Amino acid sequence: MFYISIGNDEKKENKEKEEKEEKKEKEEKKEKKEKKEKKEKKEKKEKKEKKEKKEKKEKKEKKEKKEKKEKKEKEKKEKKEKEEKKEKKEKKEKKEKKEKKEKKEKKEKKEKKEKKEKKEKKEKKERRRRRRRKRRRRRRRRRRRRRRRRRRRRRRRRRRRRRRTGRTERTERRRRKRINTGQSALLPGGSNILTIMGGGG
Repeated sequence: MFYISIGNDEKKENKEKEEKEEKKEKEEKKEKKEKKEKKEKKEKKEKKEKKEKKEKKEKKEKKEKKEKKEKKEKEKKEKKEKEEKKEKKEKKEKKEKKEKKEKKEKKEKKEKKEKKEKKEKKEKKERRRRRRRKRRRRRRRRRRRRRRRRRRRRRRRRRRRRRRTGRTERTERRRRKRINTGQSALLPGGSNILTIMGGGG
């Protein structure tokens, strides 16, 4: 009897031992599984985070690229507008300069023409003046010549008369003076011709 109980106890112990080991194995297996799941979960999480990070980075880069592109386009547009504005301004200035030059040339031409006309007018006037002077001089010369001729003729006549009558130059002058004043040169005392003829009151 005693021996049977010992055998039963051993059996019982072995069974307990086995159960214990099984339990331990089960727990280890469970832990291993949990650990594995935890690890997988962690890896999954990390992978997800990595993916999100990557996507975020790509999104950011895309945004920056877009902004950069827009900025570049904007600068290009502004540059173009600036150049167009500059060209327009230069064109306008060139046009104004040309118009100013043409205006100046026109003015100078007009002034030159007026000056020329003025000069021609002056010269014409001067020519007329010279002609008039010339004419006047000619007339004066003719008159002088005529007067001289008349005087010479008169003198010659007087000389001839004097020679004929025998009068002196002094008596001749007196005679002329009396004739001019209306007195008789022939009558003594210088009586007036009108009184002798019975006129004059």
